[in-house]
Amino acid sequence: VSPIVATVNLKGALAANGTALPNTDINASPGGQALSQRSNMLLTAGFSLPGFDGVLRAFRVYRPEPDTTNATGWKFVKDGTKLWPDLDGRPSLAGQARVPADPNARNIYTFIPDGSGGGSMVAFNTSNEATLRSHMNISGSADSVISFVRSQALGAVIGSTPAVMDVPSLDPPPDEDYGYADAATGFAATYKDRRALIFFGGNNGMIHAVDARTGYEVWAFIPYNLLPKLSTLTDGQPIEQFDYFVDSSPKIAEVKLNGAWRSMLLIGQGPGGTFYQAFDVTEAGIGVSPDQGSLSTVTSLLQTFDTPNESIQFKWSFPSYSSFNPAYTGVFNVTDGTPGGKVKLYGDLRSTATAAEKTVGFTWSDPAVGPLTPDRSTNAVIVGSGYFPNIESSIPARGTIKAGNALYLIDADTGLLIGNPSGSCSTISSGSGSSAGCAIIGDVSDGRKNALQADPTAAGKAGSVIVEKAYLGDIDGKYWRFDFTPTGSISTSQMVNTAQPIFASSALLFIGSADVYMFFSTGSDLYPSSASGGTGTFKLYGLKDNGAGVAATTNFTINLAATTNSAGLATGERPSTSPSVAGDIVFYTTTTEDATTPCADFTGKLYGVTYAGGAAYDSNANGQMDKTESPIAATLAGRATAPFIVDQHLYLGSVGANGVSVEAFGDPEDFNNGVGQVGVRILSWREIR
Repeated sequence: VSPIVATVNLKGALAANGTALPNTDINASPGGQALSQRSNMLLTAGFSLPGFDGVLRAFRVYRPEPDTTNATGWKFVKDGTKLWPDLDGRPSLAGQARVPADPNARNIYTFIPDGSGGGSMVAFNTSNEATLRSHMNISGSADSVISFVRSQALGAVIGSTPAVMDVPSLDPPPDEDYGYADAATGFAATYKDRRALIFFGGNNGMIHAVDARTGYEVWAFIPYNLLPKLSTLTDGQPIEQFDYFVDSSPKIAEVKLNGAWRSMLLIGQGPGGTFYQAFDVTEAGIGVSPDQGSLSTVTSLLQTFDTPNESIQFKWSFPSYSSFNPAYTGVFNVTDGTPGGKVKLYGDLRSTATAAEKTVGFTWSDPAVGPLTPDRSTNAVIVGSGYFPNIESSIPARGTIKAGNALYLIDADTGLLIGNPSGSCSTISSGSGSSAGCAIIGDVSDGRKNALQADPTAAGKAGSVIVEKAYLGDIDGKYWRFDFTPTGSISTSQMVNTAQPIFASSALLFIGSADVYMFFSTGSDLYPSSASGGTGTFKLYGLKDNGAGVAATTNFTINLAATTNSAGLATGERPSTSPSVAGDIVFYTTTTEDATTPCADFTGKLYGVTYAGGAAYDSNANGQMDKTESPIAATLAGRATAPFIVDQHLYLGSVGANGVSVEAFGDPEDFNNGVGQVGVRILSWREIR
């Protein structure tokens, strides 16, 4: 999971050791105006062993120091102080996120469908045992399982990169209704004092919300389709055949629904399940001052979530929870590289589920969100279906419909497919075609089942708010452009066929008003080298879009060291995850392994190249850019995460034999550059220790 950087109100905050943080509330000198401190918290996520408990830690990115040479009288220098002190007599948890000390104080909910497309949010506690029991597929009392789940720590974070929701801050605002924070009315003004909340998925069955100021969980939600799987937690988590739950990354989006701006949380389940879900989180964090951080503050904040739908409202799931049968169970032997060689289903879709719902696989794809119309009256959640093993014909309720290789346009307000609310998905043939609401891109006979596994990367015309297209690769190795209309029509164009699996999302770069460049990679260091498509010479790609229906121009490819397989162990170099763009530079990360020394650490590499494919930095330090420069900007021990770029700095995590580390690159005395500095070129390439 990549480290992320976010904004949290640290006025008067304490470090993890209980000491006061310096200069958390400063004014310009001269001038006297208050100076904001944005992108000031670094967040890491993972898990501990034994037990698979989730571990989130927060650090102060920088601290202000007086500097008379600066126009504001301050400079912002690297820091790294741990946040989140002990507030309730549990000193061992200082410096990391935690659940309330009393399990009865936790606000844990689920949603129970009524069978007719509706339903209600229900507190997950023993008072509702009679309601919950059958949905958990437990024949006797469910009290012990409910109490056990409530008593557990945060869930293990394996594939869920957290998302942080802070105050509305789009600058410039998209319209008058959104407005500015200092205005009398408007979305930004109404929610300018909203506390920052951290959302992430845990492998204990829950979507967690943690207060970013104190590190306390304030709300959690168990997706309906995961209720039958909760009983497995009482036996502990196996390592070889881990039981995944909510293992996908959340997306926070500000969307105008029915003429009013709202904040939405959207999240899938990764290998844990086959559902996406959406929540209205606009009111979450309202009612308790964001500059307070005592135990009484936590108590007050918990009270704002202690009633179903009080601060967070469940909006919809796709497929609909009403289409889920919690009583079904099935165990299947597979040879697709799944750990343990088995897939066990704790519930599955009913036979009455729509044809489109039956095409949804395990929901790995992180949503892209955007308006399809200029007035924002139609907003799309764009997701891929995610991989599903080749077992559909063995599941009685599914029939012959294959799951995993479809793209969906979901109405952000209703959860229905746009232009096709109850129909089926058309299959695209010969590399192009059209459909409505969803489109199936087909499969080829290459020894692996195809899927749209990655996150869609959405885009539109320069200067327009409308999302008109998305880019996405599939496991067969084809890279696609999907074009949309406001009515939900989807037109597809195959841009290139790499013949190697594409697992991760793309990064886009816009040059001028028309030119679009796409960057992605083939292969994955998490994919078994023994599986089909697990070996070969994988590549880093840079393409130029030539328009809908036209093949892309390959700007560059960078060949990685060839990967071979030896008794399930890989030798070679493979991409770690999706690339990131800053200015005109694209960053990739890779992992190099050697099966002949299986106990040796992996090697992570950070590539930095221009959009044309040349090295971006003076790697040989001769003071000039020449043909001898290497595209490798940094090498580190262990497996590298995706690069995270914000405020003219790049952050990178690694996991290796010596544990977990986070490295930051950029100027160590030039933070807090303000809104609008996310995607600028990193001018100073210095490692910050």
